[in-house]
Amino acid sequence: MSDSGNKVGVATPVCGIAFGLIFVVVTIFSSYHSLSYGHVGLVKNLGGRIENSAVGDGKGGIVWTAPWASVESANVQTQSKCADGRDSENNTCRTAYSAASQENTEVSVVGVINFNVDKDHISDLYVKQGANYEEKIIFPRVAQAMKDEVRKYKTADVIPNREEIRKNVTTVLKAELEPYSINVSDFLLTNIDFPNPEVKKSFDAKVIQVQNAAAAEQAVHVAEQNAKAQAATAQGKADQTRIEAEGQAAANKLVSQSLTPELIQFQMVQKLSPQIQAVGIPSGQGTIFDLGSLLTPKAPTK
Repeated sequence: MSDSGNKVGVATPVCGIAFGLIFVVVTIFSSYHSLSYGHVGLVKNLGGRIENSAVGDGKGGIVWTAPWASVESANVQTQSKCADGRDSENNTCRTAYSAASQENTEVSVVGVINFNVDKDHISDLYVKQGANYEEKIIFPRVAQAMKDEVRKYKTADVIPNREEIRKNVTTVLKAELEPYSINVSDFLLTNIDFPNPEVKKSFDAKVIQVQNAAAAEQAVHVAEQNAKAQAATAQGKADQTRIEAEGQAAANKLVSQSLTPELIQFQMVQKLSPQIQAVGIPSGQGTIFDLGSLLTPKAPTK
């Protein structure tokens, strides 16, 4: 009996230690949670209620909580979403929202919204709006903003003003979603179309007409520039000819003023062939030729 009592006495603390170790291990495993990059943890108590502050800095890693608390991962990085709620792959969406122009012409609009939630207030957003906050407050506002902006334009002016529409929608969404701690970084209009085939055909024809008019205007501009270039070239050549003529006239005047009988005689001697060794000059004459006879026309012979 004493041996049995000793065994029971020894087994009791061993079991206590074992249970204690198990409790510690379970507590540790229940207290840490792994988060992906761009996510924080929403801490839930035993009743499933989300507590006021999230855990994590958005860079991922391990976070610790009380062992009885659970953690729901929440995305705080910039997300690109189609206006219908699907993730945007290369900013390409298929589902379009229907809007109407001033003339009530149906316009098909496809958009992508880029946004992120402030990590310091995401718990409050989840508490008040729930995990489906995108469907409740983001996408309905995107659709309404697009409809309101398209309504401001005539049918023919919608596509030419798509950048203006995009900017206005972005401004509206930033203002309307900021109170929810949702930061809109951009809004993209990926496509605008007209479901009515006749409207689309008419619009395409107008686009071609505008393009042809622009091409014709460009051709006229090029022709005008070429004409100006040719006129400038012709004027340049005329100016060059005038300058050369004026220069030649001035040179001739200087030459005529500097001519003397001695200079002419010297120039004539310089032009003689190098083979000539001597020149005979008639007695009483100072020049080789009678310059007067050269300059006075001869009378015709009978």
